[in-house]
Amino acid sequence: DDKIEKLKSIYAKFLDEFRRIHSAQQDIVDKEMTKHLLLKTKVEEARATNLDIKKVLKRCKDELNTDIKLLNAPVDKWRENIKAIEAKLAETKMENELLDEEVKELTLTHEKKRVMKDDFLKDIDYYKEKYLFV
Repeated sequence: DDKIEKLKSIYAKFLDEFRRIHSAQQDIVDKEMTKHLLLKTKVEEARATNLDIKKVLKRCKDELNTDIKLLNAPVDKWRENIKAIEAKLAETKMENELLDEEVKELTLTHEKKRVMKDDFLKDIDYYKEKYLFV
């Protein structure tokens, strides 16, 4: 009877520790998911902003073309302005690519942590089976 009580006590301590660890891991997963969602929202906002910038840049380009025709400005000046617009578009594209990389890294980190959690839970199940039915 003492052995059974001792095993019950050990099992109860084990379950308490398991719950504490599981809760801590869940908190970490939840925080990472929140970070992931916030970053995803920021990426979406950046994309929307970039679309607005592209519209403004297109309008500017169109206005510039009209002004060139009206003012009969030299062709070199017109080409210079177009190159500046294209440089801004390239910069915007690079920013999008960097944000996409951050999202990929965060997603990968989240997946790794999920796998670690799954492995931990498998280990717990294994030890439950191995030691609870002695």
